[in-house]
Amino acid sequence: MDAVTIKSFKGGINLILDQNADFEVILESLADKFRMGRNFFGNSNIAVSICGRELDNRQELEIIKTINDNSDVNVLCIVGQDEVTQKNFVKTVKQVEESLSHEATGRIFRGSVKNGDTIECKESIIILGDVYPGCSVVSDRNIIVYGGLYGKAYAGMNGNESCFVAALEMEPERITISEKVLKPAKPKFSILKNIKPQICSIKNGSVVTEVLYKDMIGEF
Repeated sequence: MDAVTIKSFKGGINLILDQNADFEVILESLADKFRMGRNFFGNSNIAVSICGRELDNRQELEIIKTINDNSDVNVLCIVGQDEVTQKNFVKTVKQVEESLSHEATGRIFRGSVKNGDTIECKESIIILGDVYPGCSVVSDRNIIVYGGLYGKAYAGMNGNESCFVAALEMEPERITISEKVLKPAKPKFSILKNIKPQICSIKNGSVVTEVLYKDMIGEF
């Protein structure tokens, strides 16, 4: 049995890991497969599902880094193995993409925001990765994070209270929309598992967080 077997689903790939193989062997096999298949995988944005053995957060991050380092794909997150979770991921990505396609301008940042960095622009911004604790994303319009929002997000900074912040996992240190602030009591930082996309917006004068259901993004 190969140390890693790769199978695809719409919008992502399943990694089946040999439970008896050394983890370093798994990483080497994974690197070889993505390096050899660089042209096949292209530069798409994908979700990854992992099965076959239990991994801790560090090992999951090493797998994501190995894929990113040996291919042109961008791993957005790790999702559950069940078909419903995978379909919900693809559906949410499409909804956000369609909503932004109607805007005149927008920026895409490929990769995670880390090391205390701040990303700032006047247009709506899409982050293809995570926003780590201690980091900030600032926009005059909307902010969409195709990953985990664990740092700070400032949307609608031109005073527009109709703007929103959306993320595949919403565990921020702070969210500000226009002049309204949401500061969760106990933010946490973990790799994405069984994601529940959420959206923050202003309702009745306060910033509220809701699960991002089908067609909901079209209301904003």
